[in-house]
Amino acid sequence: MQYLKYHIYVWLIAMSLSFSVVAQPQLQLYTEHWPPYNYLNEQGQVVGRATQAVRGALEAANIDADIHLTTWARAYNLAKTRANHGIFAIYKTAQRHQLFHWFCPISAPTPMFIYKRSDDQRIKVHSLADVKQYTLAVSRDGWTHQHLRQQGFSDERHLDVAASIEVSMTKFLAGRLDLILNTEAAMTLALRQRELSANTVIKVWELQQSQRTPLCLAVNKHSDPQLVQALKQVFDEKNIR
Repeated sequence: MQYLKYHIYVWLIAMSLSFSVVAQPQLQLYTEHWPPYNYLNEQGQVVGRATQAVRGALEAANIDADIHLTTWARAYNLAKTRANHGIFAIYKTAQRHQLFHWFCPISAPTPMFIYKRSDDQRIKVHSLADVKQYTLAVSRDGWTHQHLRQQGFSDERHLDVAASIEVSMTKFLAGRLDLILNTEAAMTLALRQRELSANTVIKVWELQQSQRTPLCLAVNKHSDPQLVQALKQVFDEKNIR
């Protein structure tokens, strides 16, 4: 009897372990707080325009995934270094091309603008080079951070590098920074959430590259080939339509 109980006990443990393995999400995806593209709703769920597109693709590919909200630098590092991890909404650039499997687009090209506060009359920008006279906020390891460094901008002299756009926005609106980068939709929402008028800020420059660069989902190069192929098929079919 004891022998039978022992084997039943071992079988139950084995079955519970097998179910726990099956229940594990196949992908771990990361994104930053960037309303209206990605943010937490009142129920603590990651939602937004880009998140909705990614969830739709995952459902079509029959892939189970956890989606986490974190800083951009952490999201980028995890996606770059861990198999079956990914990041969105990320601009696909030549510098990043070889680092990930890419699934594009999850959104149409989203122009990025440099803004100043409308009450700051001293700032005059007629070229990207003029921006170097001021302090510009960027998110660490974001596309704009990498792009501007390629254009000769220095973290020490020209850029205020923050963990998130929210940190930068607070400093910018308080007058502790001269300029900030954002999309029109994200800036409009950020001002509305703070009960500020759209006239609080003025566009002074547009990063032309952002008009041609799609927002994508990127997955680590060493991820499960079956997952990669399933996502590729979904995006291939989507782009053919």
